[in-house]
Amino acid sequence: MLKKFPTFFLFVFLSFSLFSCGEDESNPSSDDLTGSWALQSMVYEGTITSVFNGEELAESPMSGEASNISMVFNFDNGKLISTGQMNVSVEYDDFAGVDFVYPITGAEYSGTYTRSGNSLDIKVLTSTIKAEIVTLTETELVLNIEREYKLSGEGLVNTSNETGVMRFTKN
Repeated sequence: MLKKFPTFFLFVFLSFSLFSCGEDESNPSSDDLTGSWALQSMVYEGTITSVFNGEELAESPMSGEASNISMVFNFDNGKLISTGQMNVSVEYDDFAGVDFVYPITGAEYSGTYTRSGNSLDIKVLTSTIKAEIVTLTETELVLNIEREYKLSGEGLVNTSNETGVMRFTKN
């Protein structure tokens, strides 16, 4: 199960739940989103539920943030490519006071996105991320993100539900 966490948290960083305060632009054009955006910060919270052979084993709240970030997201006419590295730190309520750090290094992921007004649907592999554009200017992008992600194998299914905020600056 722990071997799958780095992949899991890569999707987490791509799709994180984001809530922030800031100025909203009424309806930024899709051209404003096009380009290269450097991830500056990511914070999130949620729950992870473990089920084995149909029986729930545990449900645990979790929270986390990214550090040592060197990730770039390129949005281009419905295509998304992210490259770089970062550390994802997670604290589970069941292990209070212990941070689990998952390094994501040499990452290169591609997917697609669709935009309707200030809503984005981002698809990477089997994960779909729902994002709301909170701020979009020539130099700043802030997203509120939520998603559900499942990892399964050998009778075990881990489901995480997350919300968070990702902040970017234009490269």
